[in-house]
Amino acid sequence: MEKHRWGGQGWNPAVEPKNKRLRWAGHVARMGESRNTYRVLVGRPEGKKKPLGRPRRRWEDNIKMDLRELGYDDRDWINLAQDRDQWRAYVRAAMNLRVPQKPVRENPQTIRENTEILLEASKEIGLEVSPEKTKCMIMSRDENIVLNGNIKVGNLSFGEVEKSKYLEATVTNINDTREEIKHRINMGNACYYLVLKLLSSSLLSKNLKVRIYETVILPVLLYGCETWTPTLKEEHTLRVFENKVLRKIFGANRDDVTGEWRTLHNTELHALYSSPDIIRNIKSRRLRLAGHVARMGESKNAYRVLLGRPEGKRHLGRPRRRWEDNIKMDLREVGYNDRKWINLAQDRDQ
Repeated sequence: MEKHRWGGQGWNPAVEPKNKRLRWAGHVARMGESRNTYRVLVGRPEGKKKPLGRPRRRWEDNIKMDLRELGYDDRDWINLAQDRDQWRAYVRAAMNLRVPQKPVRENPQTIRENTEILLEASKEIGLEVSPEKTKCMIMSRDENIVLNGNIKVGNLSFGEVEKSKYLEATVTNINDTREEIKHRINMGNACYYLVLKLLSSSLLSKNLKVRIYETVILPVLLYGCETWTPTLKEEHTLRVFENKVLRKIFGANRDDVTGEWRTLHNTELHALYSSPDIIRNIKSRRLRLAGHVARMGESKNAYRVLLGRPEGKRHLGRPRRRWEDNIKMDLREVGYNDRKWINLAQDRDQ
């Protein structure tokens, strides 16, 4: 297997289903006859004879094929699965199967080749890829990238898109978080207007209104913020939104000199709002995720992406601020100047 561009062995779509399938098969085989899942696995349907033609490949047939690839030819695999340690050894061996995989590069030919591997792996577990619902996106730093139409793989044609949704987060072809931050602010603004009457009500206490903001608006606004790399302009936009909500919660203030009502200044808002502001909240969540990833170890893809370095020369101009750069800046703000923050993260309490 060729090395992944980020270092180590890259994730292979033809191997991962085998590993998870074997793990689940061992779990079901140890359930016992009292569980319906086990009875469905070992049971045989009654009634008419099977239809003419080649029988469909069953889920159990895939298990036996996976085991044969690992050198286990005995058909009584359920007895083998009763020994948890021995079964785990086969599961770990499934992850080391040497299935050809191409390194990731920014060209359509590599996308076609990797898609063919994915299609073959999907067929093994009975899945079919729908070309209407499946799109492709070529990611490049060049903001003036020109799309060259659909990418054809065999008899299927996949259309190209400039941005896509993944786990409700917006991913763009230039790998920029500005679109996602803008979308999150719009979603938070929609939640704000949904609870506007509650925030304006004189029947609710200010503490209850703050709780509504922190439990209804803030989770929508900060969804996925752990992966953001916001600029100073975007941080300012987030602060403006939070100040708008806090001004609605705390209301106006009467001036002691003129006696007129006026809006609260930012410093007054921060004094009334005892919780950390939105930017500190983002930094706290980002550091929490960074520590979690740093403790994953080299067997996880997220850890390898964090430590990996792309091959080739970088583009001219000032380099973009990376996610790791934000982590180092956040640590410098709290007095930690050592660059080896990954070693620090191994101590969870520290």
